[in-house]
Amino acid sequence: MTKLTHSLGAKISAVVMWCVAMLGGVGGTLAIIVLESMGFYGDASDIIWGFGYRVFPPNGMDELFSYRPMREYPGMVYEPIYPKLYDFCYGFRNGLIVVTVIAALGAIFLLIFLMCSAGHQPGKKEAVCNGIDRIPLDIFGAVMGGAVYALVCMMEETFWLVGGIGVIVLIGIWCVIFSLLLLWCLLTLATRFKTGTLWSNTVIYMVLRFICKVIVAVWNGIVEIARNIPILWKTILLVIVVSVVELFAMWSALYTDELLVFWLLEKILLVPVILLSVVYMKRLQAAGKKLAEGEFDHRVSTKGMYWDYKKHGENLNSISEGMTKAVDEKMKSERFKTELITNVSHDIKTPLTSIINYVDLIKKEEPQNETMAEYIDVLDRQSKRLKKLIEDLVEASKASTGNVQVDMQVTSVGVVLTQAAGEYEDRMNEKQLELILNQPQEDVYIMADGRLLWRVFDNLLSNICKYAQAGTRVYLNLDNIGGKAVITFRNISAYPLNMTSEELMERFTRGDSSRHTEGSGLGLSIAKSLTDLQKGDMGIYTDGDLFKVVLAFGQVNVSV
Repeated sequence: MTKLTHSLGAKISAVVMWCVAMLGGVGGTLAIIVLESMGFYGDASDIIWGFGYRVFPPNGMDELFSYRPMREYPGMVYEPIYPKLYDFCYGFRNGLIVVTVIAALGAIFLLIFLMCSAGHQPGKKEAVCNGIDRIPLDIFGAVMGGAVYALVCMMEETFWLVGGIGVIVLIGIWCVIFSLLLLWCLLTLATRFKTGTLWSNTVIYMVLRFICKVIVAVWNGIVEIARNIPILWKTILLVIVVSVVELFAMWSALYTDELLVFWLLEKILLVPVILLSVVYMKRLQAAGKKLAEGEFDHRVSTKGMYWDYKKHGENLNSISEGMTKAVDEKMKSERFKTELITNVSHDIKTPLTSIINYVDLIKKEEPQNETMAEYIDVLDRQSKRLKKLIEDLVEASKASTGNVQVDMQVTSVGVVLTQAAGEYEDRMNEKQLELILNQPQEDVYIMADGRLLWRVFDNLLSNICKYAQAGTRVYLNLDNIGGKAVITFRNISAYPLNMTSEELMERFTRGDSSRHTEGSGLGLSIAKSLTDLQKGDMGIYTDGDLFKVVLAFGQVNVSV
């Protein structure tokens, strides 16, 4: 069926057959109506006109009648003037009904097929509009209506110029023409309906849409103008409009000199109070905006304010003082924690270094006791792990406080990413992880500190090796999106990710909540802090067991 609806030959054949079926159906219907009116579907003696009769009265005279006379005389004989045509019509009257019904059913079937095939072309699955279908529907309808009117007028003028068989031929021609025009209208309606342009491709729709656009544009312009007008001028404008309306209503309805004086006194007393309230409101609004932007040292001048305006201004000042105090306390606490971490780490690191060195010396003695050797291995492994934890803790503290020297230079991020992937290739093979690196052919440059950028990649890849599911793939993608270099790390977690992205970014948070794996839980926090120091963005996204880290840096154009 699809091949037929897309075939041009099938469509042309269907159109021709539809015209023939319409001609047969309409012509048959007209013929049935004519024969019925002539009495062919009743008693043969009821056929009273249409063929003409030769009458032989008893007196022997020969007379001609175009119809059977209503008055009959004994012995009168009637003979049709066209006996062969009479016999044909009388014998074919029942078969004409069958032919007309078959033609009507065929026309309906062909019309359904043509409606289904409307708009379809070979090699295209969806319906498309041709040149005629792109004409606005109301214009197309007006042209079709004018064509039908012109054809009807022409038919009326020429119908009486022909006679006999010419009338039948003329009726057949007009029937074919009107059938084609009707089919044309139905097919273009079907195509427009399928393509969704039945309403949108009309002049009325275009005009209404243009009017709506103009109204929306004017409204947006008014809103934009009103938005940019200061609140004081908005109030003045509103007071003027209200005053004019009041004055006009008072003048047209209840005008008296006393009422005019009262109206003037009201405006003289009320307008200054309104404008002064607006000025205070503007001052409070500006103060609230400053606080929202983080300027906690900003103070609201409450001089001259009255009632609730002054109280609200004092509350804003209290909020500012409280926020400033809270921020100072927070900064003091952060500095204290940083100093504590640095000092404690330094104090722990000194004896820990001695422990590690003595463990190395003991290992060189090659103790004979196997149990003692196992103890020494555990001591060596845990002391090194403790050293790594202390180093991460110090680095996290420095990175979070910005106490790290940053040397921003033009850096090829693809080169650093490739080197980091190469460094971890063997380790990932041991973990049964397949590393897939995707990056563009051309180099992508960013402003970054190569050493810190390497540390970010190192932390993220180390995190993948610790927590990724064995036997899965790890994807590293470098893309240029909207003028930014976007680096994406994706892997499947071996442990359920029952935490949000914000919780995963916090310090000492580990993907293994049971904390049976190695790691300090500081890797992501350090990577985030180092990324921020290089003016980049880092985001963590989880979807089930899928763990994804996205880094974004501003791209730099470098001429080679």
